[in-house]
Amino acid sequence: GLYVWTVDKNFQLRFFNKNLYNDTLAAFGTTLEEGTDMTSITNMPAALQQFYTESYQEVATTLTTVSKQLNFGEFLYVTQFAPILVHQQLKGIAAIAINITEQYQKQLHLEKTQEALLEAQMLGKVGSWEFNFVTTELIWSKGMYAIHELDNNQLITPELRQSFIHPDDIALFNEQFSYYLSIRKDFEYEHRIVTASRNVKWLQSIIRFKFENGKPLKCYGLIRDITEEKTKELHILSYVKRLREYSFSISHELRRPLTNALGLIDVHNNYSASDTDKLWALEQIKTSLAEIDSITKKITDQLSPNEK
Repeated sequence: GLYVWTVDKNFQLRFFNKNLYNDTLAAFGTTLEEGTDMTSITNMPAALQQFYTESYQEVATTLTTVSKQLNFGEFLYVTQFAPILVHQQLKGIAAIAINITEQYQKQLHLEKTQEALLEAQMLGKVGSWEFNFVTTELIWSKGMYAIHELDNNQLITPELRQSFIHPDDIALFNEQFSYYLSIRKDFEYEHRIVTASRNVKWLQSIIRFKFENGKPLKCYGLIRDITEEKTKELHILSYVKRLREYSFSISHELRRPLTNALGLIDVHNNYSASDTDKLWALEQIKTSLAEIDSITKKITDQLSPNEK
């Protein structure tokens, strides 16, 4: 609420608005009227009474406007006390108080939200940006600077942004951006960047366009550093590829000792074969199995997922 009142040079009330009358009555059970001594309001807490009394006295002494912030319970006010002068003589004091509790709480909430968003961006390796097609202004969040390993004070331009895109990805990036802009459709994509510290990172990006009167006005982007996930994904794909290649290359190596072993087992199980032949077949089976075991170990070593 807004409260307005004036007092004379003796600090007695001369004018007050309805808000002040109603809220004083509701808070303290005191009825204001012209002539009320504003330094001694019935039932007003001592600390609050002291605040107003000292404010009046300060204005009366300095003959200057005094602005103060007042905390009263769960409420926050900004107050201003100004001298009423006639021929440089104090005739009274005009006062105003504004309840800014709601605005202050909203500001605190906004600041906490921004802090939480920044923390989330830093922890989640996330950044956001905004580009104005009309002014060519490009704005980065702190998360963007962190991902690109760039100083927060660095001025960002479209040209500088382009310079971070990996040389092998820039053509596709520009092609996709132009295509989706032309069909007025948001899109997602993955590409690499080379940071200010010359590190290569993978980014997942979401881009949204805003149009006005049929023309592109702004472009909004959200990026996430997916380097760790992408590295694991590429390693798995590489491992699967090598597995397929080895499966073809060593199939003949396994086929020979395996065929020999199967044939020798038939010899060993042949009732008409002599004991000497059976012993010989058994030794050869052992040799073939050892060879199979050796090939298996080689495959295991060569296809270890932990291999860099």
